[in-house]
Amino acid sequence: MKKSEARSYYRTARRALEPKALARHGDLIAQHLGSWIIDNVPSGMTVALHYGMDAYGEVPTVGLHEALTHTHRLAYPKVLGKGLAFHRAQKLSDLAPGFNRIPEPVLADAVGVDELAVVVVPGVAFTRDGSRLGQGGGHYDRLLSALGFRAKAIGIAHTLQIADEIECFERDQRVHGVLTEDGWLLKPEA
Repeated sequence: MKKSEARSYYRTARRALEPKALARHGDLIAQHLGSWIIDNVPSGMTVALHYGMDAYGEVPTVGLHEALTHTHRLAYPKVLGKGLAFHRAQKLSDLAPGFNRIPEPVLADAVGVDELAVVVVPGVAFTRDGSRLGQGGGHYDRLLSALGFRAKAIGIAHTLQIADEIECFERDQRVHGVLTEDGWLLKPEA
């Protein structure tokens, strides 16, 4: 399946999820990933989240934010042209609608990519070996290939977003871990 067809297919599938299922999946992923981060990433390190948009059927990340807010520094992406810049956002009220109405940090407390310990990566689809189909803008691919990027990249998705294979090009970057509401499909090395 070509990327454009796959994007359409998986976006439609995740948008069809009921609000209760979205919330349950977000809670289960927050439990799994929150525990993994607390067990494997020293307290005080920076974890980069993104705001999962219910309207798009994305995995909600509010529960993960709440699980980590007292143990780790949290950062969220801000779209700057073709790139992403991360800024601290310890409270959800530090976010406001930005690029495509997705909540972004309003305060300018920048975080360098070398400060990130974990980046929770959104995607339209993932494979069990860490291949990722993104939204199509290349923002996370550029981040993951950036010089100095050493963080563990963990893709979160609904089980229905897991593909047997995804059309990939040289510029497409893999993630270190893939997690769904059913648990780890690819668990990152600690």
